[in-house]
Amino acid sequence: MKSWSPYALLVVAAIALDQWIKQLVENGLAFQEKVDLLPFLALFRTYNTGIAFSMFSSFGDTGLVIIAALVVAFVLYLAVRTPAGHVIARIGFA
Repeated sequence: MKSWSPYALLVVAAIALDQWIKQLVENGLAFQEKVDLLPFLALFRTYNTGIAFSMFSSFGDTGLVIIAALVVAFVLYLAVRTPAGHVIARIGFA
């Protein structure tokens, strides 16, 4: 079995980048204030209490953690069953 180290490193880098961007947004953008980037693109700081446009927000924090854990388990299952030669698929799973 091919080493999983590059994929684990990719996951750690993506999580670190995500958390760094969230910190920048928390410290640099006022809540619900528009920041124009391009004539057709603007940023707003807002909060999402669920998954993807507040879907499943009624499940509460525990329900969302359970759903996320199930999704991660399924993706890991698929990644393990993917042949070592399918590098792009494994990067996608990471």
